[in-house]
Amino acid sequence: MSTDTPEGTGGRLPRLARAAQYRPPLLLVAGWGALTGVALSQAVVDPEPPAVQVFEIGVPLLLLLPIGYAVRYVGGSERATERQSRILLVASLFAVIGAGVVFLTYLSALADGVRSHELLFPILTGAATGASVGSLAGVNYDQVRETRAELEAELRRGRRLNQRLTVVNRVLRHNVRNTLALVFGLLDQVLDGADDTEDTARLRRARSALETLHSNTENALHVEHLWDRETETVLTDLEPMLATACERVLEEAPAATIDVSAPSSVRVRAHPLLPVALEETLENAVEHNDAEALTVEVAVTRGDEWATITVADDGSGIPESEIEALGLDEETPLQHASGVGLWVIKWVAEASDGEWAIRSTDDGTTVELRIPRE
Repeated sequence: MSTDTPEGTGGRLPRLARAAQYRPPLLLVAGWGALTGVALSQAVVDPEPPAVQVFEIGVPLLLLLPIGYAVRYVGGSERATERQSRILLVASLFAVIGAGVVFLTYLSALADGVRSHELLFPILTGAATGASVGSLAGVNYDQVRETRAELEAELRRGRRLNQRLTVVNRVLRHNVRNTLALVFGLLDQVLDGADDTEDTARLRRARSALETLHSNTENALHVEHLWDRETETVLTDLEPMLATACERVLEEAPAATIDVSAPSSVRVRAHPLLPVALEETLENAVEHNDAEALTVEVAVTRGDEWATITVADDGSGIPESEIEALGLDEETPLQHASGVGLWVIKWVAEASDGEWAIRSTDDGTTVELRIPRE
């Protein structure tokens, strides 16, 4: 078994990488040791009571503890060495500032005639205080940089996704639409006046499959419109909107019965694609209903802040796996909806600052949309 190490290094680069990971903590320990040594040497040169010596040594070290926290905070993350070095750099800058402020104060006191032989301890304390504050500032600075980098990466990803979505929808809008229109025309020419044979039945099933494809294509285009106008809302009246949606659905399924119970006027503020979501809800209730007496009940209730639209059918229900897929962040090969329609309903409700719910049993499916009123 071979390893992918550069020729002649003998695995030295991985060891150097591991050593570099501990470089900032080692520098921190070295810095603490240097401060302790300076403080001890000062105590030897200028003997003082032990309590004072411990105080003068301990205070700067205690103030430096936040640096240890800051370095360990990013120790297990990606690019730990880079982030630790960045924090230590900011802490060092603040340490210099803290020591400089103390030294300038000392010089100002000398200029005013105040004599003091104790300079090392104040400078150490000022430097440690500055380093302590700087380490926390470094952590904050590091977090801002990391967050900004993540946001920029997401922005680039969003732009690439938008570009791909635009290309896909252009293909759907022109190429697929035009091809389907051509195929529908040819099939209709063949089916018009044709005898009821086995081949004709196959053609009718093929046309039905193409109609499903056409419906999914149209819904995919609606997704693009949602993407482009996600935050747009308009004032609209539910009553004529529902009437139009019912008429269109009944044109395709004249055997169905749609009972609507709604107040005379219910104005809501919703996304412009709300009519599409309502029509899609009704189509799902009709198309996926295998009952002999196909009935869909629509009820609109008007509240103080919300208008609730409930669409209930008496079909066999929607598979639980499809409903669960709508709650996921993304579809998977094992958990996904059978089409785009339910997603369009969900996304239109959310784009309208509303809510939606779906309940399915063996006795039928109920979809509920709650849309803000004007």
